[in-house]
Amino acid sequence: MENIVVYGGRGSGKSTYARELVNPLETVVLGVGRGKVGDMLALQMGGIERHIADDKERGIESRRADLKTAKGYIERLEKPNLVIDEWAGFFFSSWWKPESEIKERIEEMYQTMEDNSHLEKAILIITDAIDYLPFRLYKKMGLWNKEAFRRADQVIKVEFGIPVQIKPSPYI
Repeated sequence: MENIVVYGGRGSGKSTYARELVNPLETVVLGVGRGKVGDMLALQMGGIERHIADDKERGIESRRADLKTAKGYIERLEKPNLVIDEWAGFFFSSWWKPESEIKERIEEMYQTMEDNSHLEKAILIITDAIDYLPFRLYKKMGLWNKEAFRRADQVIKVEFGIPVQIKPSPYI
């Protein structure tokens, strides 16, 4: 399975770019939100719902997911492409857990993707701007992102709609 991370700031064009990497009819998008409380704290209302509506117009199967439901969706996935928009959203389902349990959940998500014989490409969308959090929580959110970057075959940063390949480095 090819594993791609597309990251950038809010409104950078990362979600649009990630969807350009796949055939809409062969793709499922899991929109991982912060939940209503998380959206209110971030003063960001309706981001996932907006993407789901855009996906519907493009003919992409899209659904809202959280840490509890994502694993089941991935296990039942019969299409070759999966987009998880926004990977770090899983943090909001796990912030109160110890780091060891968060690492177990991350491993479980990756194992579920690897075990699905239909899945050929997984694209994880990550926002690089993290809302203010106490340092201990910030580090827990970082666990989700560090593992995604470490495991990625490709890492692409998108700014103002322009993709720049980071990994593998085009300079080496």
